[in-house]
Amino acid sequence: MLLYKCRKEKKLLDLTGITPLLILTIGTLVRFFVPIDIPNFTRVIEFDGIFTLLHSVLYTRWGNTPLNLMIFLYVIWGIGCVITSAKALRKHFRFYRRIRRFERTEDGPLVECAKSIAKELHTVVPHIVETDCVASPTATGLFYPTVLLPSLDISEADYRYVFLHELMHWKERDMHIKVVTKVFCCLFWWNPCCRYLERDLHDIVEFRCDQSLALRMSKAERDEYAYVLGKTIKTVSDEEKEDLPFCVAEFSDAKAEIDERGALMLKAARRKNKQKLASALVILGLILLLIFSYSFVIQSHYYAPQDEIVTNNLDYEFTAEDAYLVKTSDGIYLLYIDDTSFGAIDAKTAEMLINDGFRIEIKK
Repeated sequence: MLLYKCRKEKKLLDLTGITPLLILTIGTLVRFFVPIDIPNFTRVIEFDGIFTLLHSVLYTRWGNTPLNLMIFLYVIWGIGCVITSAKALRKHFRFYRRIRRFERTEDGPLVECAKSIAKELHTVVPHIVETDCVASPTATGLFYPTVLLPSLDISEADYRYVFLHELMHWKERDMHIKVVTKVFCCLFWWNPCCRYLERDLHDIVEFRCDQSLALRMSKAERDEYAYVLGKTIKTVSDEEKEDLPFCVAEFSDAKAEIDERGALMLKAARRKNKQKLASALVILGLILLLIFSYSFVIQSHYYAPQDEIVTNNLDYEFTAEDAYLVKTSDGIYLLYIDDTSFGAIDAKTAEMLINDGFRIEIKK
C-alpha cells in the first residue's frame, strides 16, 4: 500500500526521483521472503479476542484427523502458485517461440547504430530482431540483450534514442528485477497488492530509465528524446498484440504516461543535486522502516487446552510445617515430606529452603 501511495505522488517523484521507489519495492520483497525473528530485538506482541478466535478456527483439528483449515489453505496456496507460475511460463515460452521464427538483423544502419550506443553505454552489442510480435521497441534477455523492433515510421537518427533506452534497461538489469518480482507475485498470488506491485514496477523502471538517460544528455538531446518518445507511441499500431512476458522492457506503451515520463525526465536534469540529497534521505528512512518492521511480531494469545497439559504426577506441594531437611555425615541434604524421604537435593536448593524457614536435622 505504501508503494502504491508513493507511486501516485507526483511531487514525491519530482523531489526524490525513482530510486527510492525501487528500494521500497526491493524492501517489500525482502520483508515477505525473509520473515525472521532477530534474537534480543524482535518482540512478540500478543492479542486476545478476535486473534485468538481466528487462531482457533485455523488450527483446530477436524475430528480425529491431523487436518485443519490452515493445512487446507496451504494446499490451495500451493495449487494457486503452480497455476500462476504455469500461466507465466506458458506466456513466456509461447512468445519466444514466435520470436525465434524471425531472423536476426546482422548488418545495416540499425546494427551500426546499436554498436555505437553499446560502446557509449559500455555494454554489449545487442542482437536485433525486426518483428511484428511487439507494438513498440522492446528489450529482452536475461543473459544477453536482444532488441525487438517493430515497423515504425521514424528516421534512422531517431533509432539512436531507441537503442539508448533499451540498452539502458539492460545495463540497469531491469529485466532481472521484473523476473524477481514475477516470482514474488506468483508466490503471493492471493494478495491483491501484488497486481498493483507488478503493474507499478513496470512504470517505475521506465521512469528510472528515462531519468538515467536525462542525466547523460544535453538539453537539446533531452528535447529530441522526448519528441521521439511521443512520436513512437503515436505510430504504434492499434491492432491487438499478444501480451508480453514478464522479462521485457518496452520503449513506450501507454499514451497516458508519455507526458509524465517527459516531465520527470526534464525535472531530473534540473534538480540533480537536490534530488540526490532528497533521495538519500528517503532511502535512509525506508531502510530504518524495514529494520523497524523486524522489531515486532503480532501473534494471537494461546491458551493450552486442558487435555494437552501433561503432568508427571510426581509434583508435591510442601511447606516448612510438613517438610524438613536431613543432612548426612557426607554433607548430602535429604528432603523429607510427612516423614517420607524424597531423595537428595542439591546444596543450592537446600540453602534456599533453609533461608525460607525449613528446619534441618543432622543424621549421624
